[in-house]
Amino acid sequence: MKDKKFFEISAELMDRIISAAYGDAGFFEKMKIHKLAGEHSEVRELFDEFRNTANSVHSIKPDECPETVINNIKPVSKIESKSSSFMFDIYTAAFSRPAISALAVVILAAIVVLSVSLNNGSYNGYSREEIEKANLQTRQALALVSNIFSKTESSLKNDILVDRVSKPINTGMTTVNNLFIDKEKKNEN
Repeated sequence: MKDKKFFEISAELMDRIISAAYGDAGFFEKMKIHKLAGEHSEVRELFDEFRNTANSVHSIKPDECPETVINNIKPVSKIESKSSSFMFDIYTAAFSRPAISALAVVILAAIVVLSVSLNNGSYNGYSREEIEKANLQTRQALALVSNIFSKTESSLKNDILVDRVSKPINTGMTTVNNLFIDKEKKNEN
């Protein structure tokens, strides 16, 4: 009696099987996977399992917003909408997009350097105390900008990454886990 050799599935082949099962692979790639599935029972079992999972995932319907919530929304007047939109745009540009804030600081620094270089280092009659006061005010302004960058970084790490990235991923993983648990329960019965 001959021993049947076990077919080893590599990580790359596993990715190709998953892609074909979910319908993301191209035509020729699907044909290759179907051919392998016909030759090796291990590939066929994996392909069927992932295809069943893909079908159950694709059959999930999105939740719909209840009519009562839609009916309770009050229309905003055009004047309020424009002013709040403008303020929101300023807030978004300053705090939620650090690249724009950094660009503004670079432009401000370039203006200061350019104005000093155009004056050829002459202070046009400013006293030493006025120069020191201006230097102090500049340091305070840069400290304020640094504080804003720190708050932006904190907001990015805590609010955006946690609320907008981690929570949807966790919800998706919970859904997938529930699908596997349901399938496992069906297999036990």
